[in-house]
Amino acid sequence: MNYAMILQNMVIGVLENQETEPYWPPDPDGNPVIAIPCDDTVTLGMIYDPETGTFSEYIPPEPEPEPIPEPTQLDRIETALNRTHNEIREEGAVIATAAILPMGAAMTFALADAGMEMPAVAGVFAEEWQNWTADGETAAAKSLWKYNGVGYQARTAIQKIENYAPDKAPNNYAVRPIPDALGIFPTVMNMDVSIGMKLRGEDGKVYECYANPITSLQWQPSQVPASFRLIEG
Repeated sequence: MNYAMILQNMVIGVLENQETEPYWPPDPDGNPVIAIPCDDTVTLGMIYDPETGTFSEYIPPEPEPEPIPEPTQLDRIETALNRTHNEIREEGAVIATAAILPMGAAMTFALADAGMEMPAVAGVFAEEWQNWTADGETAAAKSLWKYNGVGYQARTAIQKIENYAPDKAPNNYAVRPIPDALGIFPTVMNMDVSIGMKLRGEDGKVYECYANPITSLQWQPSQVPASFRLIEG
């Protein structure tokens, strides 16, 4: 007689032409292995239903869809910042800018207070940031400043003295340029650039970042064709 050796309702062995009922010891967790008579259609991996005494092919369960990660606070604020920046760029109107700036600026302040870095487009709200002056005070880490028409975020706590003005200390300040009324950013060395941002190069032409976002830009857009494409000029 043939026997199927069953562990937790799964066939883990098939013994043919047995004169007596075989015995296998329990598994390391103590689960018993039972011998069930079967015919030659039963194979390893089949499932045994003890209620009906039948065997069936094992059907693996459908894989569970990978969970979509919850957006972080940074993700939510950056999305909102990008959205309001796009609204300003598309509207190109003073009234739209005036309505959106306070809301966007409040988001940047919340982001800074949480100790997070500003997204590349945050300079659209830098007109609302505090003016940087060489007063000898300490700029707190992640604090937001405006200096010579450009937005900056302090990377670490740093004393505000002329030798360490934001435009002279790129290791201490992240550059967040302020765009014009059309949402086009000036090209400022050491700025970050995200996909979708439009920059005006020193040649007066407008370029769009279409791929390969840049951290701490060191070249004119025309010199980085892998990231920028000409859209105007």
